[in-house]
Amino acid sequence: MNPNLTMLASGLMSLGLVGCGPSVTGGDITPGPNDPETGPLPGDTGPCTRMDLVFVIDDSGSMGEEQENLRDNFASFAALLQDYRNPEGEAVDFRIAVTTTGRDINFFVDPNPPFPIPGLPPQPLMPMNEDGDNGAFRKKCGMSQRWIDGNAANMSDTLECLAEVGTNGPSIEMPLMMSTWALQERVADGTNAGFLRDDALLGIVMLTDENDCSRTDNGFTLGGDDGECGEDAQLQTVPQTIAKLDEVKQGRGRWAAAVIAGLSDCSSDFGNAVEATRLKDFAAEAGDNVITHSICDGSLTEALEAALDTFTEACEVFPGPS
Repeated sequence: MNPNLTMLASGLMSLGLVGCGPSVTGGDITPGPNDPETGPLPGDTGPCTRMDLVFVIDDSGSMGEEQENLRDNFASFAALLQDYRNPEGEAVDFRIAVTTTGRDINFFVDPNPPFPIPGLPPQPLMPMNEDGDNGAFRKKCGMSQRWIDGNAANMSDTLECLAEVGTNGPSIEMPLMMSTWALQERVADGTNAGFLRDDALLGIVMLTDENDCSRTDNGFTLGGDDGECGEDAQLQTVPQTIAKLDEVKQGRGRWAAAVIAGLSDCSSDFGNAVEATRLKDFAAEAGDNVITHSICDGSLTEALEAALDTFTEACEVFPGPS
């Protein structure tokens, strides 16, 4: 080394202006995952301080009891969120939005029995046109925007109001597709713009008493023996749904979900449910950050607490930017 550079380096080190690593007396000076000045570093994981939560609620004709159940438990769910502290002792800045399981759709219903009945003439196809939210977040109950911030003064009352999405929605439930529409199509066209935050865990709760039937087509015909989605249904598949959510959040560890649906054909004081096979497949293929809970278990308190546990666990190992 040049002698002059050697002397300069020695002088700087004696003044404490050149270091050889973390200070022994001052602790590790490397910024951590939640350093207030730098934020998360690429590849780091650490407790997040924000959550963006989306509820996708079935608003078909069979959901009256379940929505009342959700309304009775929504406020306590929010209170648990307000009281939660991550391992660093920090409160979580959360927001909650609500959409429903239906989209605008038109199709035909075949009223004829699968086997002809002698003397009964064939009946014409019945056209059906149904209007849905198409993934748009609900804005009602005096809201000034399409979501509720956790520090809103009237948050509990607004959440209870939002839980009552009604029972006049489309009869074909599409919670998988509406989850992705809410976070892609409706963000892109400005409807839900501004909701998603890059440094927030995305948490999704799907609540339905039916199986998912995320049809991408229109103009189809449903007959009495065609099954839940009809013959030759063009569906948004489970892998496509997972890939879309991965794209929205740039990684599997940056989102989590809870499916509250029929884990088998079941009934309870809060109504009946059919086995949600596609939603169960979604949970199984997505990994540990997605859980299922039976909608027939009675009060939704336990289901919502399980959802919150899943979200907080995912939040505590939230990945930094790639």
